[in-house]
Amino acid sequence: MQGVGGGDSAHGRADRLRRLRIRRSLTEEQRASLLRFGQAYFDSDLGYGGYYYDGRWGTVAEAMIRHYDLKPGQRILDVGCAKGFLAYEFQRRLGADGAPVAFGCDISAYALRHAKAEVRGRFSRMSAHALGFADHSFDLVVSIGTLHNLDEDRADQAVRELMRVSRGLCFLNVASYASPAEEEGLHDWGATVQVFRSMGEWHQCFERIGYGGDYSFSTFTFSQEPASAAGPSPAA
Repeated sequence: MQGVGGGDSAHGRADRLRRLRIRRSLTEEQRASLLRFGQAYFDSDLGYGGYYYDGRWGTVAEAMIRHYDLKPGQRILDVGCAKGFLAYEFQRRLGADGAPVAFGCDISAYALRHAKAEVRGRFSRMSAHALGFADHSFDLVVSIGTLHNLDEDRADQAVRELMRVSRGLCFLNVASYASPAEEEGLHDWGATVQVFRSMGEWHQCFERIGYGGDYSFSTFTFSQEPASAAGPSPAA
């Protein structure tokens, strides 16, 4: 499931802080409902507060197209595609003459039912740790804000799966922390997060697995508001 919604306006910041107060007081039953990645997760105040298309993923797609020098006709897979907003933006830019180039997968039946109509038929329901695609099927494999929602073993296997189905280019983003304040923020905000690893621990994971793709981290501190480090930045 991708990113932190709400925008950068004063209204968006106030909305995030309002939802932070809700997340800090979640019951076990409410947390369980979020882990089903259905309506509560995407379209209620317990989760995103309404996960809708507003065009912001176009900027992400443009940056990745430039960074990876992607050409029309090359195939992209978004692992944890949610409602397909990023895949839609790739399709608009790289799908010459309507040829299908952008694909996605997610464990959420709810998100896939409510995906962008233009790309909905190219999405599959599956988990990131067990991708039902042949080796080297895609020119670029992307996963933003997803792998930390798996347990540690499945998160590690998901990294291997991204590598397996890619022809060489991968980008992943996970929630993490590099300070006590960021660790506290992640525990406060990450109602569905199962892997609470520091950035150093993620680096060790990538080294152990042999992951050589690009990555970034999203961090959360709430003295002011959530911060996101997502984007097609090369691995340091």
